[in-house]
Amino acid sequence: MGIIDKWTCCSKEVCGCDTTLCETTIPTCTNSQKLIVGHSPLSCCPQYKCECDPLKCPSISTPECREDQFMIQVQQEEPCCFSPLCVCESCTKPVPLCDDGEFLTVDLNSTHFCCPQYYCVCEPNLCPMPLLNCAEDMNLVKENVSGQCCPTWHCECNCENLVMPTCEVGEFTAIDHNFQSDCGCKQYLCEKDDVCVFQEASVLNPGQSMIKYLEEDFCYTIECLEEKDNHTGFHTLNFTLVNCSKKCDVHQVYTPSPSDYDCCGTCKNVSCKFQMENGTSVVYAVWSTWHYNCTTYECIKTDEGAIILNYTMVCPPFNETECKTNEGIVKLYNEGCCKICKREERICQKVIIKSVIRKQDCISQSPINVASCDGKCPSATIYNINIEGHLRFCKCCRENGVRNLSVPLYCSGNGTAIMYTLQEPIDCTCQWN
Repeated sequence: MGIIDKWTCCSKEVCGCDTTLCETTIPTCTNSQKLIVGHSPLSCCPQYKCECDPLKCPSISTPECREDQFMIQVQQEEPCCFSPLCVCESCTKPVPLCDDGEFLTVDLNSTHFCCPQYYCVCEPNLCPMPLLNCAEDMNLVKENVSGQCCPTWHCECNCENLVMPTCEVGEFTAIDHNFQSDCGCKQYLCEKDDVCVFQEASVLNPGQSMIKYLEEDFCYTIECLEEKDNHTGFHTLNFTLVNCSKKCDVHQVYTPSPSDYDCCGTCKNVSCKFQMENGTSVVYAVWSTWHYNCTTYECIKTDEGAIILNYTMVCPPFNETECKTNEGIVKLYNEGCCKICKREERICQKVIIKSVIRKQDCISQSPINVASCDGKCPSATIYNINIEGHLRFCKCCRENGVRNLSVPLYCSGNGTAIMYTLQEPIDCTCQWN
């Protein structure tokens, strides 16, 4: 624009500011800022900018920091405002390194500090398994070390680990010279003897023989030869089959020989076969008793088989003429083999009866004379007016004193003899019952 210079009175052109032409945008300041207007000698337009105003920041109390903390200023949401904050100092104590079997844990009473207290806790289950492989004659031994969680392991000698082997039939124990031991232990093994082995149960020396049974009526002899069997390592067995077939009776069974020296067995009685006079036979079971021709027979069992024992019935002396003269009646007893005189009015008296004494499987070898009481005694029924009824009176033929009678008995079970004691009357009389 043109102006007049008052000193020279001449007009001249100079530049002037026209603020209407300024297009400066005024910024929007935050709550913690204030607007500042500035001017530049190089520009006619004003310059606007936002500057922080600490007086506009909210008032914040200063916290109390712990010994292990220091205070810093932290920018808030408002960029011009800062608040004090306690932060931890760097931890100088390193975290411990745990050994085998330990795990790291923290002291719960120190978790509120910047640097909590860490320590290692021993847990034996976390210890690694020992990598040592001990020899057969050694034991793996654990040794606890003071101040160390996991134990140490080492091998110690123990010759008892080398168990004595259980050898099979025909073998014997011998020292294993191929076994090497740093502990000086001896290892034993089973070696085959110079014998023959039959069915893993019987041992024969070369040249020996024995007899065994195969099945039914057949048996075989076994001989131990001098040659060895490369398959078994023992001497060779030679077998010879023998036919022992034998026809046994209906009351017998074939029994193999229990001896190792007798090949064939025998027919053993399991019941008794009784031959009668008419040529017929009857088979009786063991412990059966029967009578035939005034003889008593019994089938008994022994170790050798069933056998028949017999004993003849012996009758006491009998005078038939005297019996009939005294008006007695001749009667039969003991299966009709003996006679006895029965008198109607025979008084009580002692009589002798021959009897076979038996006690379980023991029996007398012959009939024994045993005294007994026999005969009639008075009896009556009388009316008594006092009781208005009959009174019964009865006497019995009973012993009048007894004495012991010892009888030898033969026992079929074990073949021994015993003395058996029984009682017989000294005398017989009619006595009140």
